[in-house]
Amino acid sequence: MDSITIQLLVVNTGATPIHTEKHVFTKSTEGTAREFILTTLNRLGKTAHVLAKTNGKYWVCDHTARKGPSKEYFKHEVRYHPYMKELA
Repeated sequence: MDSITIQLLVVNTGATPIHTEKHVFTKSTEGTAREFILTTLNRLGKTAHVLAKTNGKYWVCDHTARKGPSKEYFKHEVRYHPYMKELA
């Protein structure tokens, strides 16, 4: 099913005003999306997270490491996020 899209919204709450960036990947580039999430989280630091939408479900991706760069990220499903409308 290559018609599935993965929408990502990078949310940097460490910036004033809060900075967001929107990105779209397809199911065929899922590995690239995962790499993009991890690279982006490490680049922006601990005050950032990524809101992801796929198949009508929303997920928040966060750092796993308390200090320094993360080697992977947590992903948990959410029913509400203040920026959900940007991925609708």
